[in-house]
Amino acid sequence: MRQFYPFQTRFSTRLFTHTLIGGFIALFLIVFQPFETDNWDNPNKNAILAGYGAVTFLVLVGLDVLLWFYPGFKRLEIVWRVWKEVLYNITCLLLITLGNTWYASVVGISTFSLNMYWLWFSMVLPIGFFPIVGLILFKYNYYKALNQKTATEIETALHDFQAHHAEEPAASTVTLFAENERDQLVLPFDDLWYIESADNYAIVVHREGDRLRKSMLRGSLRRFEEQLAQTKLVIRCHRSYLVNLQKVDSVSGNAQGYRLSLHQFGVEVPVSRQYGAAVLARL
Repeated sequence: MRQFYPFQTRFSTRLFTHTLIGGFIALFLIVFQPFETDNWDNPNKNAILAGYGAVTFLVLVGLDVLLWFYPGFKRLEIVWRVWKEVLYNITCLLLITLGNTWYASVVGISTFSLNMYWLWFSMVLPIGFFPIVGLILFKYNYYKALNQKTATEIETALHDFQAHHAEEPAASTVTLFAENERDQLVLPFDDLWYIESADNYAIVVHREGDRLRKSMLRGSLRRFEEQLAQTKLVIRCHRSYLVNLQKVDSVSGNAQGYRLSLHQFGVEVPVSRQYGAAVLARL
């Protein structure tokens, strides 16, 4: 339950998924007409049944809007776990049930009450539980197997790449300029580990003696990526991370993506599936 799990932060993709879910619910109810709805004598029956799919869609979109305003939304794809996905889906079922209870009262099928809520939940659960569990297990196992295979390819290419660029440019000095062009950080390139985005700032993680130090500079990650473009050793591996490939010891894959292990200091840097192909191409 604590294993990493993929979380989609692109709103357009999530909107498309919610549309499919809402459409599936509407189609399922219209075609199979469960819970004695086949006995309804109502000329608008199909439209009413389709309304439950619309309610499902609106609830899921509404929950996404709330997540969108969560300050740490963009980091969810890094920290998301299986248990969080399960909890999120249970929350969805509870809120969808609430929406369905309200909708049923509006169209005159039942009253809006706690007893009716639990009655509707007993109907929502069997429809939603098995597709949800099945989808979670399928996504987890599919992406884990796929990413573990790709991680092996990346690690093999990484070691060849490191050997080929062993002397480049380890002895040079790099200067990173902040957005105001005055604040700067000067350090040996060999001491640069990785750079992490933090809203309007970047956290430059670099070695200082026998420990890692974090220095903050105001500016976007793209800004510092451009300043380091002269070397092939620094690459964007995630929309929130740049990494010095010479500091990576091994690569592992999980359902969420890949992890670059910088073993000297016990640090891991994530590689999203979006950038996995770019990392492999660079290597």
